[in-house]
Amino acid sequence: MSSFNIPDKLITTVVSDFEQFQKKRNDLNKLNYDKNSKINNSKFEKGQKIVFLKDNVWVPANIVEPHSSPRSFLIKDAAGNVLRRNTSQLKPSNTDVTINEELTDCPVQYDENLHNSELQNPVPDQPVSTSGRPKRTMRPPAYLNDYYTSIPSREDV
Repeated sequence: MSSFNIPDKLITTVVSDFEQFQKKRNDLNKLNYDKNSKINNSKFEKGQKIVFLKDNVWVPANIVEPHSSPRSFLIKDAAGNVLRRNTSQLKPSNTDVTINEELTDCPVQYDENLHNSELQNPVPDQPVSTSGRPKRTMRPPAYLNDYYTSIPSREDV
């Protein structure tokens, strides 16, 4: 205790070996972080059987090849479509994928530019109104129903 009756925990102390103190604190932070972190260590290989998430349903497919973007792979589903999926949407599987060759007469190529242009210029299902934004109907408040809001003309009286 000091002369002012301040608890020892409130008195600042000088750390003699700050690098060791900081390393020890960083190791403790890493240990606590790693307790709840989800580490995806699954490595996918070319031709591996997987399932991917499509409309909240796991659908079987095969890995075609890794994609150039991080954690992404090109996969081929049962219909023969080549899709790009992130590893968060992929799980290893033992399910065989039967690709319907009748549907895939020509090889399917993944065209990233086509995919991006479809996202930027979606085709609407319904004709687009060019008249501008819809206008709301303007009505006087209900409490004004008890009052005359306009002076009646002599013809109305």
